[in-house]
Amino acid sequence: MVSPSLSTLREKQGTWLLDLHLDGRVYRFATKHTTVTDGINGNTYLYREGLEDFMLDLQQYGDTELSVSLSITSDVDWAKLDAQGHRLNRQKAVLYRHFEGMNLYQSKKVIEGVVLSPSYGEPFKESLEITIARSAAI
Repeated sequence: MVSPSLSTLREKQGTWLLDLHLDGRVYRFATKHTTVTDGINGNTYLYREGLEDFMLDLQQYGDTELSVSLSITSDVDWAKLDAQGHRLNRQKAVLYRHFEGMNLYQSKKVIEGVVLSPSYGEPFKESLEITIARSAAI
């Protein structure tokens, strides 16, 4: 399958999917409630609505580093997890662009990297703000 172009990635009918890894658990968010199969083992993943829609604007620093900033509103108590020793900073994150009819394997992986400088407040009241960064050093 041919990967979508940058202009296709920006089309409105697509859905952004985000996998946030935190100490062995994966938190899945999307710009709209979505269920996706992996396309390999038949596993099904539920992506909860909460990832705020955004215009793709990858920030590039030199030839080796890319980053994207995102906002997520959810019921996850990130402050409580942090207080329990589960630090989101430097954890793995993957952002996909998904179109109806695709499985996760077919979805376009836009960036895979680590979370940098997360900030959060109360669940449902304040968004989790993160930057996903990819570089040759990661």
